[in-house]
Amino acid sequence: MALEMGANAEDISRTVHAHPTLAETFAFSAEIVDGSITDLLPAKKR
Repeated sequence: MALEMGANAEDISRTVHAHPTLAETFAFSAEIVDGSITDLLPAKKR
């Protein structure tokens, strides 16, 4: 889309970039189940 509209780096940097993406959410979920997630802090012990 950026190529079609002739966007430059500044135009792209000023747009909204959703995070996490659906793909990242799916991957994080799989990593949580697998026990290999590195993007979350360990759960606090009560």
